Amino acid sequence: MVVKEFKGHKLCNSNWAIAFGYPEVSNGGDLIKDVASMEKEVSVPILLKLYVSFRRAADKEARNKSVDEIMDEVSVFDTEEMTKFTEIIMDLISEKAKKD
Repeated sequence: MVVKEFKGHKLCNSNWAIAFGYPEVSNGGDLIKDVASMEKEVSVPILLKLYVSFRRAADKEARNKSVDEIMDEVSVFDTEEMTKFTEIIMDLISEKAKKD
């Protein structure tokens, strides 16, 4: 499990995010298939759904917020912010927890 931070909000790639969070915010979507579909082109809608699931995994209080409210935390038209956002989300979907 890896924890990162974006705009003061903790994000976590825990099993909860993968097994429960992502399917819930993507109407039953398969995280593995959706991430694989981004091999050629990054999809902002998928990144936003990943953000919501990672945010809810790291902060139980965020689970009480609507998907739209959490997605609105990301300024998709700010290229500098989107670059950092994409980097963090991509790190979370590709990183594994470090072994001690």
